[in-house]
Amino acid sequence: MTDPMADLVPDRMDLIAEWTTASHEKLELYTDLGTGDARLLLITDRTPAEHVATFFHACGVTIATVWKGTASANTPGRTNPWRETQRTRAAAYIAATHADNPTANPTGSDIPGRH
Repeated sequence: MTDPMADLVPDRMDLIAEWTTASHEKLELYTDLGTGDARLLLITDRTPAEHVATFFHACGVTIATVWKGTASANTPGRTNPWRETQRTRAAAYIAATHADNPTANPTGSDIPGRH
């Protein structure tokens, strides 16, 4: 049996944070400082984990967010304020993780192909 998380989170990514939202949803944040991307997963007991956002960061600064699945539309509980709260929290964790690992990307850029 294959691990369903393997399709959502590549081996190169590490879990850097997890938190529970005001509506009791569990979120996990995975990142790879060398490539400049991070993934936010929604973890529930009722359904498989869902990749709800991708964050792109340069030197620890989140520069873009792509919302996916149930987080991409104004579904119940996924309003703009909900997305902004999760983005702010994820950006803070990404920045803190990068600050702890400033030489994670020796090229000086976390954006693939940019040096």
